[in-house]
Amino acid sequence: MARPRPDQLLAKLHSRLRDWTPMQPQTISNPLNEPPCTLPSMNVDLILSALSTAEQGDTTQFFAIARDAVLSDSHMQSLISTRLMAVLGDDPSILPAREKNPDDKLAADAIRDAISRLPDFKRGVCLPLLLGHIWPVSVIERTYKPATTSGLQFDWGTIRHVPFHLLRWQDGMMHIQHVDPVTRLPTARWFRPGSAYIAHRAHLLPTPDCWGGSMRSLVWWFFFKTLIREWWVRWLDRYGSPFPVAKVPKEDSKSRDMLERALRMGTRIGGLVVSTATQVELTQAASGSADAHQRAFEAINAEMSRAVLGQETSSIAKPTGLGSGVSDSQSQVRADIRAHDAAFLAETLREHLFRPWLQLNGFTGQPPKIAFGQEAEEVGDTAEVLARLKQAGIRLAPAALGTLSERFGLELELDPQPAAPARMLSLSAGEGLDIERLILKSASPDDAMHRLALHFPQLAPQRAALLIEEAALGGAWAAL
Repeated sequence: MARPRPDQLLAKLHSRLRDWTPMQPQTISNPLNEPPCTLPSMNVDLILSALSTAEQGDTTQFFAIARDAVLSDSHMQSLISTRLMAVLGDDPSILPAREKNPDDKLAADAIRDAISRLPDFKRGVCLPLLLGHIWPVSVIERTYKPATTSGLQFDWGTIRHVPFHLLRWQDGMMHIQHVDPVTRLPTARWFRPGSAYIAHRAHLLPTPDCWGGSMRSLVWWFFFKTLIREWWVRWLDRYGSPFPVAKVPKEDSKSRDMLERALRMGTRIGGLVVSTATQVELTQAASGSADAHQRAFEAINAEMSRAVLGQETSSIAKPTGLGSGVSDSQSQVRADIRAHDAAFLAETLREHLFRPWLQLNGFTGQPPKIAFGQEAEEVGDTAEVLARLKQAGIRLAPAALGTLSERFGLELELDPQPAAPARMLSLSAGEGLDIERLILKSASPDDAMHRLALHFPQLAPQRAALLIEEAALGGAWAAL
């Protein structure tokens, strides 16, 4: 076997270094490379063809249909935005993996500072990854650059989202289409994503990514909704306005022919010139004739809401009845989906973004946790439980601070324990009798205080004053 030449070894070494510490981004996003709009030719055959080719690995047409569906449906846009904003609305908190480990605290502080140096952590990193909760997968490319902060070797460089139309599943494995950096046009070359790429999946379906994930059902509902909308508009165009009904005498064929020609030629209600014996009436379509279209339209919107949000009360207002509990039940569903989205996103960031950065810079601590907090009602419920535990005499253990910090989205710590009060000296039975005799033999309260300080120096002044007050109330110096 021939030994590799020095230039071949150098190229291989450069490739390895590029894979370990990518410096230049390979992803080029050019809007002109997007597939053309599919709406003008959308029909059942187009969707079935796109799904069939996607199942074979070519998802270009399917992702184009999904793109057009989201851009053309305001209800779907609102649903997706609502789900993503439930996580992005909170500022993330970076917490040490182990509270008492100094290396983990250093790692958490370093990640917190590195995130603050990114131009836009939420929009540039979290938002593209969260798209993988609706789309079957979402991929970002992250690069490094030489660090300008003391103590660091590398810092995060450019982070870009890989457009969906550049993805393909060849031989069952995900590949990315190469884009020429000069012409900014896609080439015929495909490559497997290396360590510079982060693929995020958060749906719970067991199907392969190329089958479409949750977006597959949304595409069908969008298609049905488009058809119903078109049929509804046609119905309104034809029957929404009053239409003329002409009545002519049976023997007047000339007037009948003239009216038929006029009605065929007219697309909107205009004037008609008829004889005095001819009657023309404007008849309105039944008011409930369009209800079927409206009910179908609302049913499809409700199905879309269930597919994206898990419920429909937060997107479609419906009367549920007093005390039905439907609102509370579906609010819990929304909270569960939000917790799921935050947990999956935090795991991807921790393992695929934070850990490599810490290893490159020589940190030995575990990657920190990232928490997005809870809903306001959940935070209030947790605080109420803690208050009740304190009233019951149950003290919070230091080990529970990590869990509470993740729930609140804030780094919590225990207040220092107050110093225990000094124990009062107890008196024996004999000493108690001697004090009582001494007080009763005293001429006045001042004399009693002086005698107690002289004969019982171990007695606290506050205790002595209390004993003298009790004696005075009992009538010890009533004659004074």
